[in-house]
Amino acid sequence: MLELLGDRKLDPENELVIKRAIHTTADFDYADNLVFSDHAVTKGIEALRAGCDIVTDTQMAKAGINKTILASLGGEVHCFMSDPDVAAEAKARGVVGHIGITAHLAAVFEAALDIPEIETIMFPYNIVEQQGKALIDRCAAAGKAFIDMKPLAGGAIENAPLAMRFIASNKDITVNIPGMASEDELKQNVAAACDPTPISEEELREVQNIRDTLGNQFCRRCNYCAPCTVGISIPSVFLFQGYLNRYGLQQWGRERYATLQTKAGACIQCGACEPRCPYNLPIRKMMKKAAEDFGE
Repeated sequence: MLELLGDRKLDPENELVIKRAIHTTADFDYADNLVFSDHAVTKGIEALRAGCDIVTDTQMAKAGINKTILASLGGEVHCFMSDPDVAAEAKARGVVGHIGITAHLAAVFEAALDIPEIETIMFPYNIVEQQGKALIDRCAAAGKAFIDMKPLAGGAIENAPLAMRFIASNKDITVNIPGMASEDELKQNVAAACDPTPISEEELREVQNIRDTLGNQFCRRCNYCAPCTVGISIPSVFLFQGYLNRYGLQQWGRERYATLQTKAGACIQCGACEPRCPYNLPIRKMMKKAAEDFGE
């Protein structure tokens, strides 16, 4: 990591937080982009030691907090964003204009279709993940907008233009929200989404090849599995394994993997991560395979 950080000088007080963000996301731009209030880390540590609770505005953040350690300090973690009364009051006050839900499981998606207060549903849909297709068709009939997340399957689909055109061909999708890291990617995605050309037979064969290659057991980098008991950045391990095995970037994958402070081989097979994964991935088995692939 230090080699890839280059000449960047990190604030000693914030350094561990910045490095943790980089390990979790494999995004070195956090070294430049994270903004901290004055002595935020020091004040946060003091508050935790004093037994303060943590209130977060996302269930993902709540899932990533070690409740056992927090309880040993006398604190608890809370997230009220999913409480119906909170959403209703926020809309009544004009804090939000609309109420929506994000789901990873088809059962949650289907249940949301029958809740009148929910106006938008966000769910993964892409070339590989088709489990929500029939439910997307029902969104318009239910008077709800559909927001497509993970159109590139968390970065696992390499052919972005094809993936974007595939999404655009489904007229029941209201909004598509791909992740982008550069202006070039933005232009590429806009061009693909605006391309009305029907997907050809050759491209359909490529779509099927992508499905066959990825299957269903791949990481979408949602990070719900965190925190790892021994500090492994689980999504980063699987991301770099993808570079190694799928994208013809073996050297790049090995170099990025080498930046991880805790490697796949350190997994103690405790299984704490697996119940948190919304895709029910066999993370322990996958971690063993990653360690083998990287020669551990």
